[in-house]
Order: sequence, then C-alpha cells, then structure tokens
Amino acid sequence: MLRGVDSAILRAVIDRKPDRLPEPAADAYRFAEAVVTHSSETDRLRDLLRERYGEAALVELALAIAVSRVFPVTKRALGYATRCANIQFDI
Repeated sequence: MLRGVDSAILRAVIDRKPDRLPEPAADAYRFAEAVVTHSSETDRLRDLLRERYGEAALVELALAIAVSRVFPVTKRALGYATRCANIQFDI
C-alpha cells in the first residue's frame, strides 16, 4: 500500500487497465476517461453511475474530474508549463 491506496489499484490506473480495478473504481475511471475525451459513452456511463451510486456521488466525481484539470491549465496560463518530464516512482 502507498499511503492507503493498494499498489495494484495504482498500477491498474497507470497502465490504463480499468478491467483490473474494483467495480466502483472501474466505473469512475471509465466515466472520467469518457468525460475528458468527449466520448459518446459519457451519457451511458453517467446514467450508470447515477443509478448505482446516486446523485451525490456523481456530483462528487464530476467535481474531482474538473479539479484535476485546474492545475495544468493554471500552469499553462501562467507560463510555467514549459517542459514535460516523466516522473518515475516505485509501486
């Protein structure tokens, strides 16, 4: 575990393998991916999440997706996004 998150979950996300995630995490992963890529699956996944987890969970996930985009956009707007580097870490 890495600060409370099972390393298998982190590895599945990094490897982009939602099929290796527990169902709630896989649902969230697929929805977030659909939202940020403007996928035609977004509506179906939104309905699925709303039915399974409720409106409050859907709102929370939507805010998490939106907030994850704030930092990179802010860096770019302020001129600090001048280079990109892969970060290596052990899981």
